[in-house]
Amino acid sequence: IYTRVARTVIAVNPFKALPIYSSQCVDQYMEAADSVDLPPHIFGLSKDALSGVRSTGCNQAVLISGESGAGKTESAKLILSFVADSVRGAQTRGEGITEKVLQTNPVMEAFGNAMTVRNNNSSRFGKWLDLGFSAVGA
Repeated sequence: IYTRVARTVIAVNPFKALPIYSSQCVDQYMEAADSVDLPPHIFGLSKDALSGVRSTGCNQAVLISGESGAGKTESAKLILSFVADSVRGAQTRGEGITEKVLQTNPVMEAFGNAMTVRNNNSSRFGKWLDLGFSAVGA
């Protein structure tokens, strides 16, 4: 469901859970030296953004775009889960913050989602998420 043009990942919403989102797949992308060595995947894009922050200290951005039902919200959740999993080991004092960030999704969806002809749980709002990292990556 993914293809890549340079560092840009293009996704097609499969409208179902797939085995390519397993914890083993997450680990495979976390441990990869470079995401281009693996098949195109939203986890590869996530890995690239994290690697950019860690290696350069510069801000990274991921832009998710598409029409209704394209899978933007699910892609954002997958990116956030990947980032949360990758920094979980680096957490100390801020332990639990990733779970708190992940738990904002159902709250936002409760107030801002609606059933549409093309999507039973369509986001009716735009979301900007800004994650901050310390020197240790958490």
